[in-house]
Amino acid sequence: MGNLEITSIEHNRDLSFLRSVREVTGYVLVALNQFRYLPLENLRIIRGTKLYEDRYALAIFLNYRKDGNFGLQELGLKNLTEILNGGVYVDQNKFLCYADTIHWQDIVRNPWPSNLTLVSTNGSSGCG
Repeated sequence: MGNLEITSIEHNRDLSFLRSVREVTGYVLVALNQFRYLPLENLRIIRGTKLYEDRYALAIFLNYRKDGNFGLQELGLKNLTEILNGGVYVDQNKFLCYADTIHWQDIVRNPWPSNLTLVSTNGSSGCG
C-alpha cells in the first residue's frame, strides 16, 4: 500500500527483501542509488493512485556514483505487466542497459498525458 521509494542506497547493500513486492498502489521511485541490480522481479502491477511529480508511476533516474564505477545496470522488472495510471521516466542512469528496448506501451495502460513515457538509452552504448 502506498509508494515505494528506493533512494540513496550504496552498492553493497542486500536488497533481496524487494523480491517480496508484488504490487504498489502508488508510484515506484528509484533514484540516487549505486547498486547494480534492482530485485523487483515479482512486481506485477503499479496502480499509480499517487504519482511522482504528479506524472510518473515509475521514475528511475541518477542511479550511479559520479566518481566511480557503481550504478544500476539491470532493472529486474521481469514480471511487470501493468502500470494502470501515470507514465514512466527512466533517464540519467550511466550504466543501465536496454531499458529503451522494453515495450513500455504494452505495460502503461493510461499514460496521462499520453506522452509521459520517457526512456532514454541511458548507458546502452556501453552494454555488451
